[in-house]
Amino acid sequence: MFSSIEICLLISTLAALYLTIFFYVAYASERSFLRNYPKPKKFPSVSITIPVYNGANLIEQTLEAVRKLEYPRDFEIIVVDDGSTDETPQIVSKIASKDPRIKLFRKENGGRGNARNYGLRHAKGEIVVTMDVDARPEKDCLMKAIGFFEDKDVAAVTISCLVHEPKTFMQKLQAIEYALIPLMRKIIESFNAIYAVPGVFGLFRRDVVLSLGGFDEKNLTEDIEIAWRLLAHGYKIKMCPDARVWTYVPESFSKWWRQRIRWNIGGIQTTLKYVRLLFDRRFSSIGFFILPTFIIAYFFSIFGLVLVGAMAIDKLLSLIPLFSATAYGANIFDNLIIEIAVYPNVIILLSALSFILGVSWIWLSFHSLDVSMRMRKNVSTLLLFLTFYTALFPLNYMYSTLKFLGNKYKVHGG
Repeated sequence: MFSSIEICLLISTLAALYLTIFFYVAYASERSFLRNYPKPKKFPSVSITIPVYNGANLIEQTLEAVRKLEYPRDFEIIVVDDGSTDETPQIVSKIASKDPRIKLFRKENGGRGNARNYGLRHAKGEIVVTMDVDARPEKDCLMKAIGFFEDKDVAAVTISCLVHEPKTFMQKLQAIEYALIPLMRKIIESFNAIYAVPGVFGLFRRDVVLSLGGFDEKNLTEDIEIAWRLLAHGYKIKMCPDARVWTYVPESFSKWWRQRIRWNIGGIQTTLKYVRLLFDRRFSSIGFFILPTFIIAYFFSIFGLVLVGAMAIDKLLSLIPLFSATAYGANIFDNLIIEIAVYPNVIILLSALSFILGVSWIWLSFHSLDVSMRMRKNVSTLLLFLTFYTALFPLNYMYSTLKFLGNKYKVHGG
């Protein structure tokens, strides 16, 4: 017989399995369109905005990569110095003296959203690219992505964001995570449900974003919130997997943990802001896909964490009589084998199936991006990603929720 805890775990496992199979089915029906991107018939004016705070060690290489972008007409490059205290403005000024396309604006520190809005207001291009200072775009990514704006209903385009030169253990795990996102994001494009346009390199129709009030400066993930707002107003967001940008990611666990707290709190902020649209037919992509997915994923992450903890405690308590029996000469190892043997086989089988499907999905994502064989063959890292790394997410969700409820976070800063 299943205990109440085991029944809950079974439901959680089935939900995860259902979601995985859903994406396999969606991939099978949409795979012929995954690598397609429209060739532009005309080339709109473009402004590339780069908010930066104390980025002296990165800004020179970033500007070098931006200046190499291929585009048949000149584009402006706007650097918004958000109150840096290092040599960032001096470095930018020196480079700008050699390239008239580069414009430097300096302002007091106001946070990411504030700096993005500042660049947006000063940009002149029809299309504005918001870009992080640690981004390294490939030279053809702008050309590959710009054609989607031939459709007047398209207000934003996102591209593949991959990890630049992963070296540490945490960076290698994140490299796998980032490589999984483009395929999944392209699949949900068919439902017009792309829920984020990452600030590392996102393209926006300038007049649309301005007409909707710009980026939400109070949201910790303004790149998620603006995507939801665009969808809520009937616009489309497209994904271009073949367009790529490389970015640096946290090299240590502590930096990764802090980054994900910000992402999770921003996700909570956005969900609460738009929860009123849940199951509203006027906002089908948000109301019937994005919001339910976010809520269910959040619930099962926290729910699963509590379940695993409760099950671990339950199993430990069940072992107390076994250890007590050793005082009377009982063989504890025989009893432990019995405990393991009677554990519900259906949960083990479903968990194993989920694991196998997860490994297959990783390979499929790598194949769709043509990533290096070295990443595909690093079996130990893949296994750790599916076990250790994924187990960190519900822990971070829980901690982020507590910080949000305690209002222990800030918006302003670098």
